[in-house]
Amino acid sequence: MEPAVQFAVVNTHPHRERTVIEHLTRQAYEGYYPQLLQRVSHARQVKDVLRPMFPGYIFVALSPTQRWSPIASTVGVRRIVQFGTRPATLDAAFIAALKAREIDGSIIRPTNPYSVGDSVRLVGNAFEGVIAEIVELKEQERIVVLFDLLQRTVKLTTEPKFVRPETA
Repeated sequence: MEPAVQFAVVNTHPHRERTVIEHLTRQAYEGYYPQLLQRVSHARQVKDVLRPMFPGYIFVALSPTQRWSPIASTVGVRRIVQFGTRPATLDAAFIAALKAREIDGSIIRPTNPYSVGDSVRLVGNAFEGVIAEIVELKEQERIVVLFDLLQRTVKLTTEPKFVRPETA
């Protein structure tokens, strides 16, 4: 039985993920860095661009018998993330699960369980227990809610972890 492949976690210099992958491929290593499609606006133009899901990190397939020291001297590599003297590794199943969520080279995010108009209860913050209405779903997993506080309408941008569906 062949030993299981693990993926080493490699820290790269800023914006060098693609370069590192190219150099590692030339050295017969299999590298991977998942990407997300993000909406970017600049100079009154809005575009969808691919960005790394984990900026500054890539994953390199390694069998237990494969040498990993040449990776450290590859152009664009800052360091190999290590636990003691061994590289930090991820199970191949984790990488396979990421790749399974890819469409056209981009990881598809899970659908947001909330939608505009939903009533939610705020939790885990200064407004614990307040009932609010979702008015906008923003990029980077932000939710904008409106609620009444001291006879004024307050608009709050928060993360999904700070809201729960309101059940009547």
